[in-house]
Amino acid sequence: MHKFEPHMDLRSNMRAEYTEDSVWPTFTDIMTVVLMIFMFTMVAVLLTNTDLARQLMAATAEKEESDKKLWESINALQIMSARISTLEESIEKKKMEIILMEDSARVLEKGLEEKDLALARREEDLAAMHEAVAMSESRVAESLAKLKQAEKATLEQIATLQQAHRRQIAQMEEERNRTLQLLAKEADSRIKELDTRLEAALATLKDKEQAVVAMKNKEEILELALARQRRDYTTLEDKYNKLIGPARSSLDKTVVGVRYLKEGGQYVILFKDAGSEKYETVTRKELHNRLDWLKSRIGDKLYVKVVIPEDSNLSYNEAWTFTNTILTKYDYYYQSK
Repeated sequence: MHKFEPHMDLRSNMRAEYTEDSVWPTFTDIMTVVLMIFMFTMVAVLLTNTDLARQLMAATAEKEESDKKLWESINALQIMSARISTLEESIEKKKMEIILMEDSARVLEKGLEEKDLALARREEDLAAMHEAVAMSESRVAESLAKLKQAEKATLEQIATLQQAHRRQIAQMEEERNRTLQLLAKEADSRIKELDTRLEAALATLKDKEQAVVAMKNKEEILELALARQRRDYTTLEDKYNKLIGPARSSLDKTVVGVRYLKEGGQYVILFKDAGSEKYETVTRKELHNRLDWLKSRIGDKLYVKVVIPEDSNLSYNEAWTFTNTILTKYDYYYQSK
């Protein structure tokens, strides 16, 4: 192993430097001690503050818990006070009820006393009535005896009256038979006279019936002629309209349906609105009101489809008049003419 020789200290002025700078290590040590003391103090303060903070938090929590319990106790006290007030009110009500019941009991006692007095009076009245009834029974017995005597006398009078009545009835029957014979003779003469008058009236009636039948035949002939003329006019009008204008069409129109017929001698009008599939019965006024409203709303878009069934029981004149009136007044095709 290599052995090193002791080396020579090259610091020639080492003692001098140590003498000059010896104060600085001492100051450093002092400052280190001070710093350590400060650090320990800080740690102690921090630990103390942490402990105080924990104690403060615990105290705050305890205070909150105590406040919560205080509020709960206050609420409980309020509830208890409300219950106490309710109980006091109920006690007061019970007291009032007891007072009212006492008053009613007093009133009932007074009523019972009055009823007892009334019963006593009624008993006295009943005793008096019994006495009166006994007296009246004796009187009734006497009156019955008198009535029996009167009844015997009355029966005797009735027997005599019946005999007299029978005699009167026999006389009246004889007079009635005589009167009936006279009336029968007069009735026969009047019946003969009425028969002659009736035959004359029947002859006159037959003549008038024949005249009425002739007039009806003429009227039917005239009505048929008028219907033919109107049909020809309608045909000519349709041909004319086809020549001068477009045909009547339900395309792009609001279509409503009207059925017209006669049942049991009464005119029946059925109306079907646009978009509906069923007819409903309406009066003539309701029909015109609805068509007026539709005409004012949609104007020249209203297409009125009038249907006259084959079994409508209408004459041609009635059907044509109704159809022409409705179409002329409301249908778009006739409005533009």
